[in-house]
Amino acid sequence: MNTPILTAAVLAAALAGAPNTGHAEIPLKGQNGTQTGEVQRLAEAFRTPPDSVRPWVYWVWTDGNLSREGITADIEAMRAAGIGGVMIMEVDVGVPAGPVKFMSPAWRTLFKHVVDEAERCGIQVTLMSGPGWTGSGGPWVTPEESMQNIVGSSITVTGPAHFEGSLPQPARRPSFFGEGHLPPAMEKAKDEYYRDVAVVAFPTPPAGRDTIADIDEKALYVRAPYSSQRGVRSFFPSHASYPESRPGTAIRPSDVTDLTGHLSSGGKFSWHVPAGEWTIVRFG
Repeated sequence: MNTPILTAAVLAAALAGAPNTGHAEIPLKGQNGTQTGEVQRLAEAFRTPPDSVRPWVYWVWTDGNLSREGITADIEAMRAAGIGGVMIMEVDVGVPAGPVKFMSPAWRTLFKHVVDEAERCGIQVTLMSGPGWTGSGGPWVTPEESMQNIVGSSITVTGPAHFEGSLPQPARRPSFFGEGHLPPAMEKAKDEYYRDVAVVAFPTPPAGRDTIADIDEKALYVRAPYSSQRGVRSFFPSHASYPESRPGTAIRPSDVTDLTGHLSSGGKFSWHVPAGEWTIVRFG
């Protein structure tokens, strides 16, 4: 027995009451010229979907900018638009802070108002458990388990010679939303956290190194969260071909030497430098 297939053409015809011009196996009309029960049921479900299939949306509360009247207006507008549920996210994205501090008595009173209004309008409500889009942030996330960047520092040495000294510790990248937003203890932990990853060396190109344009953005070291924000590109073009590097500027992978084993605690580094000028890069 073939399973009936409802195509877009069939559905459109069913909604319009027009003859079927698609390639479906469900007849729109029975022998008596009326719609079959299955098509009629599907068409009616598309006209008036049940509450169980209404979409949910993020409801972003921007740093305490809340009011009782605004909450009611938002929920009633969402109900009118057919929204079935909301996921509330209290966020700080750089806008001026509002008067309602997160989890204060006033905030909790407004949240109860949300629940009451959502129940009145038939909308479900849930709340993110912590900061960030994943809802997983909080003081329980240690620096070792938090989001990190690869950073680097470099020096140039000349051989043949024996180098014995310290490699500069790479500086951390600045926070996109600025500094000083964390509790003092967490701010201190962020500033002090660092772990070495690798040390490599390569012959310094005689003509200097060519760099990749916009590398910080392409590597997502610096990336604003919304392409609608002024100055943020929605994409980076990928060309079919790119200009050749200037002669003497490219670093061949075969010329890169892994010296991670020469690094000890505190950034102490020891190496017998071969002849020529070498660039040493410490990654962490």
